[in-house]
Amino acid sequence: MAAYIGTAYETIYKFLNEFSEQAYIKTDGKNIALLDYNAISKAIC
Repeated sequence: MAAYIGTAYETIYKFLNEFSEQAYIKTDGKNIALLDYNAISKAIC
């Protein structure tokens, strides 16, 4: 995923952990479920 969007692995890892802790997403192996799309949109815009 990091290579696809042109960023470092650590950056993706940080965002996934942060969003998971805040219950914006749920991860299960390679699957990522968006639980709170509005909160994610506000966080990245």
